[in-house]
Amino acid sequence: MWDMIALADFEDMFPSKMRGSPRIHAVYAALADKRSSVREEIANNIVAHCRKAANVRTESTAGVQLDVSLTDAISILEQKSNELKSEIGSVQEECDTIVESIERLSKSIESGQISKLLRTNVDVNLAHEVLEAM
Repeated sequence: MWDMIALADFEDMFPSKMRGSPRIHAVYAALADKRSSVREEIANNIVAHCRKAANVRTESTAGVQLDVSLTDAISILEQKSNELKSEIGSVQEECDTIVESIERLSKSIESGQISKLLRTNVDVNLAHEVLEAM
């Protein structure tokens, strides 16, 4: 989902009888919102760090002594960049886990293995609600 999967491709991960469900669209929209908010946060952080770096350069050319040298500012920016990459990786892993869970559930539903839930002391009403939610 790095470049965001199309809704039609997302729906293809579900059994055919469930495709087009408003709940699938809601899950898709939630994932898209999460992705957009993370991208927006990253973009804002990049802009903020670039402004800080520009201020450091401006102040140092004006002869003002700074607590942070340009080298330190670059180091800080590199560290923040790595933190953002890590956050992106974390969100990507979450999305991949959700997609894998959906695929497993879809396969279980299609193959009739969902009945195994009944033999594992799972609350039947809760299992039914989960399936209804999809």
